Amino acid sequence: MVLVLLVMVLLLVVLVVLVLLVLVVMVVLVLLVMVLLVMVLLLVVMVVLVLVVLVVLMLVVMVVLVVLVVVLVVLVVLVVLVLLVLVVLVLVLVVLVVVLVVLVVLVVLVLVLVLVVPVVPVLVLVVPVALVVEYEDPPTITESKSNEATTGRQASLKCEASAVPAPDFEWYRDDTRINSANGLEIKSTEGQSSLTVTNVTEEHYGNYTCVAANKLGVTNASLVLFSKYVKTEPGSVQVTGFPCFDLKPSLIP
Repeated sequence: MVLVLLVMVLLLVVLVVLVLLVLVVMVVLVLLVMVLLVMVLLLVVMVVLVLVVLVVLMLVVMVVLVVLVVVLVVLVVLVVLVLLVLVVLVLVLVVLVVVLVVLVVLVVLVLVLVLVVPVVPVLVLVVPVALVVEYEDPPTITESKSNEATTGRQASLKCEASAVPAPDFEWYRDDTRINSANGLEIKSTEGQSSLTVTNVTEEHYGNYTCVAANKLGVTNASLVLFSKYVKTEPGSVQVTGFPCFDLKPSLIP
């Protein structure tokens, strides 16, 4: 009986121990679950805090950007206003300058009307006479150039005259008027005339007369076409053609 009792006691003790162990395990499990829950809550809280911080930062950045955009818009508006003011000032200055120029022109016109108009009748009477006196002049021979020539060559005689109005030129030889023909060519421009012999012969040597004329008068000049010197004998020189002279050696150029 004692043994049975001992066995029963031992069994009860084992059962109690087992129950206690089960309770301890259950407590440990509960504690673990609670720790896990706490950790999960902490993680959730941290994630929420991070999200809140991110949202706040995004809001701050957006606000900063909006402020920058507003500032830029304000600056652009200010620049545009300044430019408009400058344009208006320039336009005002241009208008003032135009008004001043118009006023000066009006003053000058008034002065001209007051000072010049009474003098115009006198000028109308005096100016034509002065123009006639100043700008009309009878012809005057300013240069006449004789020439030497060799037979078979070309030679020219030139005559220049000043006159207002410009003179007309004529050429004569022995009171006979010369025309452009038979180897003779006459060219006349304003204030100058030339007589050209295209092929000089003995008959062409001699005196020529250049006549210049306009409505105020006539003038003339004599020119000579002569041949070159040719030696005829020792100690003398003869000029062939027209005119012909015997010259001493001391006169030879």
